[in-house]
Parts: sequence; C-alpha cells; structure tokens
Amino acid sequence: MPRLLRAQIHDFLHNYHKAVFELEHNKSLVDARREQAEGIVHELLDQKFHYHFHQKVDTDRAETIQLIHNYCREALLPPVVGRLAERVLLLEQRHAKSLELVEMVLEKFSEQIDKDIIKESGGSA
Repeated sequence: MPRLLRAQIHDFLHNYHKAVFELEHNKSLVDARREQAEGIVHELLDQKFHYHFHQKVDTDRAETIQLIHNYCREALLPPVVGRLAERVLLLEQRHAKSLELVEMVLEKFSEQIDKDIIKESGGSA
C-alpha cells in the first residue's frame, strides 16, 4: 500500500475518532441526544399495556399489584429506559460515523486501483 494512501486512511481514522469523541462529549450534542431520549421514553411509557391474571385475584391483592405496577412505571422504568434510549441513540450516531469512514476509505481504494490500472495500461503501451 503506498505511503500516501496509508497516510490518508490514517487521517480518516483520526477524523473518525475526533468525530466520535465530539459526539460523546460535546454538550450541545449530548443535550440534544438526551432530549431525544426523553421523547422516546415518554412515547414508550405512554403506550397502553395490560397484564392478565391466570387465577382470580381478590381486591386487596389487586390493589397491591396495581400499586407495584404504578411504582415500577413511574419510578423505576423512566431512568432505566432513558439510559437505554440514550445509549441506543449514541450507538446509532457512532454507526453512521463509521459508515462515513468506510465510504471514504473505499473511495480512496477505488481511486488507487484506478491509478494503478492507468499506470499499468500506460506503461505497457
């Protein structure tokens, strides 16, 4: 692999690392991702679902189960789902940056192959 191509790929990789670092540490990007995650959390928790008992349940037990259900839905789930949503959004953004890196590297390889083909055909003619 020619030194110039190797240097360009190294630069692409360095730029990718800088972009990922910025995604993870830039306050405005982190805040935007957090807001987007909060929207996902509200959307998920607003969905209606129910559970079905396989046996008859007396009213006292049903109240206890409803209390546990409400506590889980209002206190436990939002922070957990929020962290998961933020992580998924970050991974999606990192994936997009990695695809950009792969596209740039493949483009450079393509250009190098084209240059090699031109050299070979020009040198033998």
